[in-house]
Amino acid sequence: MGRQFRSSINISRNIGYLEEAQEIWSKLGREGELGLAGALQLLGEITLFNEDEIGIPRSFLERSYKLYQDHRDKRGIAWSIHHFGSLAMIQDRFDEAEKQFTSSLAKFQEIGDKFGMAFALASLGELMRVIGEYDRAGEFWKQNLEIFRETNNRPGFIYPLSGLGWVSLRKGEHGKAKNLFREALSLSNEYGNKPMVIYCIAGLAGVLGSTGKPQQAVKLFCAADALLEEMGKFEPADQKDFDHYLEISRKQIDRSVFEEAWAEGRRMTIEEAMEYALELTNE
Repeated sequence: MGRQFRSSINISRNIGYLEEAQEIWSKLGREGELGLAGALQLLGEITLFNEDEIGIPRSFLERSYKLYQDHRDKRGIAWSIHHFGSLAMIQDRFDEAEKQFTSSLAKFQEIGDKFGMAFALASLGELMRVIGEYDRAGEFWKQNLEIFRETNNRPGFIYPLSGLGWVSLRKGEHGKAKNLFREALSLSNEYGNKPMVIYCIAGLAGVLGSTGKPQQAVKLFCAADALLEEMGKFEPADQKDFDHYLEISRKQIDRSVFEEAWAEGRRMTIEEAMEYALELTNE
């Protein structure tokens, strides 16, 4: 929830598709403008994590926002504001990101959009993790989880459980963190969410490294890092925690032991890494 994986995007091809679509929407008159707004917003979201051309998503999002305003489309406006928050967060403008996420949350609440509310809360939770405000992060993730429980959206549980796992780990609540990551991992595997399986493996590695098993932790950290190479990169909050807990583990062992564990982890399949992580934390 609220997580996207950074990868290279063929922006020129997407712009080409948009230009073709514009010809169709222009024939639909004013009604076609909402379709155009949706496509522009989607393109803005898709290109959001293209680090080389950060001005491209802003252009798409601003055009989309104006169209939604012209049509007084409250849901579209709420999503536009949320994406402005994501853009600010990527650029490390954290105060602005919080302002935009909070504004989008209020607008989703106004129209009763539970999914939008959950998305905004997840983004606020991730933002608080990035800036190190873990108590606030936990509160946002708890609210996020509550919405998914209200709507009986079990796949949605994965993200707040994982987020709360990292928060608990940062607060030194190792047993709680372990249980949260294990639950999130089980659900991620059940619903075929491989990226989140990998994130949860990294979370359990953090638990192991913090509780006297640094060599095993390094092995799992490497497995997670290698497995995620096929899909993109860690999100900022997750990368911050990954680096922090990997360093904690690294400092506890000799360089030769670290390198051996790292090499072993790189050879692991996702199934092997998951089984290893669950076995080591089954206490």
